[in-house]
Amino acid sequence: MVQKLLLSPNRPLVRRLLATDWPPLHAIPNRRVFGRKHRSIRAAIGVEKHGSQIFAQNDLSVTLFVFMRHVIPRVLFGRCPLATKVCFKYGLYSNIYFCCPWSFLLHSRSKPMAKMSTKCFRADRLNAVETNVWVEFIELARQYPCLNLGQGFPDFAAPQHLSRALSAAANDPERPLLNQYTRDMGHPRLVNALSELYSRLTGLKIEPMTDVLITSGAYQALYCAFAAYVNPGDEVIIIEPYFDCYEPMTRLAGGTPVFVPLRPKQPTAGGDSQSLSSADWRLDLQELESKFSPKTKFIIVNTPNNPLGKVYSREELELIGRLCHKYDCLVVMDEVYEWLAYGGVTHTRMCSLPDMWDRTITIGSGGKT
Repeated sequence: MVQKLLLSPNRPLVRRLLATDWPPLHAIPNRRVFGRKHRSIRAAIGVEKHGSQIFAQNDLSVTLFVFMRHVIPRVLFGRCPLATKVCFKYGLYSNIYFCCPWSFLLHSRSKPMAKMSTKCFRADRLNAVETNVWVEFIELARQYPCLNLGQGFPDFAAPQHLSRALSAAANDPERPLLNQYTRDMGHPRLVNALSELYSRLTGLKIEPMTDVLITSGAYQALYCAFAAYVNPGDEVIIIEPYFDCYEPMTRLAGGTPVFVPLRPKQPTAGGDSQSLSSADWRLDLQELESKFSPKTKFIIVNTPNNPLGKVYSREELELIGRLCHKYDCLVVMDEVYEWLAYGGVTHTRMCSLPDMWDRTITIGSGGKT
């Protein structure tokens, strides 16, 4: 496993690293460090330095390597003859191997590395995925003193009762099973609790061990749905505006996104033309059906919608359900904002509608409550 971290020099660990009197790399003696007594797990933390100068003054680039077998580090560190065993000051780390990262070797005046391969190892399917516009927005928000409204950045801590419960569970010596690998599809207690909750909400009998899958957030759940059901050449209907990951996930799976917009209601005579709410955004029924075809694998519906806040009515969902039956396709319901319906508006779950349970993949999230 190789992971690269970008750390701010204002953090305590980085300040201590910067304060450490590192010798110039050319002064570090070459030593063999992979003896028989070090065959289990090894780590290497490298700091990019050129003499006493750090290349990036605002950021400190730290490369972390973790190796499970002694053969792997011997191969990788063979490319880096300056590796040696060191200890950081202040007792931060001990028994750690120091190695300058490859990025430094490219800058150094020492013996050049062997010629790197020019072969592109990236999968061809990534060529269909364009740079996400939100990546550009986030970078602009970092460069300029502005408030980024494009993402949710909480400025408050987690509820104390949750923090205390997590701490107690993690540190309880009498309950070691809480720190073990759990069931792949989700912890039994969690899937049982969710099946009981959603059985009440939908009026269906949801089996905890076969009908519920736990993922690391809704993003992973969406990716699993696209990867599991979309074949190359399949079409996925995406309602605009949409959460930004729908399109690249479709393309990454080899599918073709087909877009259909929500359109604002036309103002009536004598009405307030300046007033527009999320409920005024609607699907044109004929336009929607025109997007279905024999290639349609599923339509993805986000309700309540991000970013409009629109909550689809039961009638709208029933129409979508009839089209799914007519064209023999599925519906992915992104319902992560299901608990955020206000003003007497009712959130209807597609899977609870007649004959839609077997055609519906419902995705929820604990992070949006």
